Amino acid sequence: MDEDLALMIVMVAERSRGEIASLIPIMKEHCSKDQYEEIVHSMATVIYDIGEEIMEKVYALNPSVRVTYKRNWDKFGRAYY
Repeated sequence: MDEDLALMIVMVAERSRGEIASLIPIMKEHCSKDQYEEIVHSMATVIYDIGEEIMEKVYALNPSVRVTYKRNWDKFGRAYY
């Protein structure tokens, strides 16, 4: 896998994690406690799995992408554009 594709995959994966995470406070405010607790655990699992099952595998195939991702995070406060 070339570095550009690997970085694209990691950026989309991180954006997806962020989008899912952004729903958590909204759900907490607008759902019943039971609804919130039922769904939030699944959301946390998905966020974790995206990191472990996609991002970490891409980093293993192309370690330089982790460096680029971190550099972008440090420079811009986020890793994607």
